Amino acid sequence: MNAYVAAGYGITLLTLAAYALRVVWRGRSLSRAASETAPGPSVEPS
Repeated sequence: MNAYVAAGYGITLLTLAAYALRVVWRGRSLSRAASETAPGPSVEPS
């Protein structure tokens, strides 16, 4: 395999992996932020 082709595959895989990690990290932070600001279930006193 040509070195340029290998480098292209390597850069592509690294970029996709970094993007996937960024998406997962962002999703977790958004989920955490939403759970902190969302009101819980209302409990009526009996």
